[in-house]
Amino acid sequence: MSNIFDQLDKIYNEIDSDYMGKEIAARSKGAHKKEAQYFNKRIFNDLAYFLFMFTRLEDRVRNLSDTLIDYKMATLTDWKARRVWEIIDRQKKNDSLHFMNRVALLTQKAELITI
Repeated sequence: MSNIFDQLDKIYNEIDSDYMGKEIAARSKGAHKKEAQYFNKRIFNDLAYFLFMFTRLEDRVRNLSDTLIDYKMATLTDWKARRVWEIIDRQKKNDSLHFMNRVALLTQKAELITI
């Protein structure tokens, strides 16, 4: 069984191909208004699928970061380390922990290379 992303990819491509075919047909007939309408429909289709996919990513990051925060709160005993996670946990609970800070919790910090 395919996952939701595979299903969405299939549906997206079906819709995009349909609009593309109509766009090309309108272009070949010199129907520039119709061509532009189908072009715009393809753009809106792109935006709709991007937005949906980004919300899935955002949800995944939220779930993973919540799990990490909960784990740290349950396992840390050193007060200095725990204090930092208590602040993060409070931000999580009042929904003020920003998305990119959640991403930062899940990714390794890169060192900047200067040339």
